Amino acid sequence: MPYYYLDTRQMSNGEYDIHRSTCHHLPCCSNRVEIGSFPNSKEALAEAQKIYPEAACCYLCCDD
Repeated sequence: MPYYYLDTRQMSNGEYDIHRSTCHHLPCCSNRVEIGSFPNSKEALAEAQKIYPEAACCYLCCDD
């Protein structure tokens, strides 16, 4: 199962991206929060939105 992180830096559109651990856009350790292992990005996003309701999926790594 993929492991997901939430970027704690807000983007210009007000969202916070979630990323798989293998994403090339994964932020450094000081700018991310662990979300955990999930079978798909939809479930990871639901968990991330408990922390940041404005969370969204990275367009590069969360394509399922």
